[in-house]
Amino acid sequence: MVPGISIELVPHAAEEITAELKGIQDQFPKVDTVNIPDIVRLPTRSWEACGFCATMLKRRIPHLRACDFDLENPEQLNQIMAKHQ
Repeated sequence: MVPGISIELVPHAAEEITAELKGIQDQFPKVDTVNIPDIVRLPTRSWEACGFCATMLKRRIPHLRACDFDLENPEQLNQIMAKHQ
């Protein structure tokens, strides 16, 4: 099995992140995974940015911060992730 290549992208607006990813895919077609940090000062959350990339890459890794979710309500996180797939 050939290992995949991952790239980390900062979660800006949908148009910005998809344009960045398109450029990366054009230059580096072996990139098969995007890793997106959750930067609180930016308006786009990591799971939203992963949703923007859903049609471009099968493997997307959002960073999730436990303090942003009700850990007593796991269904909340399930619903958020399902919405942004």
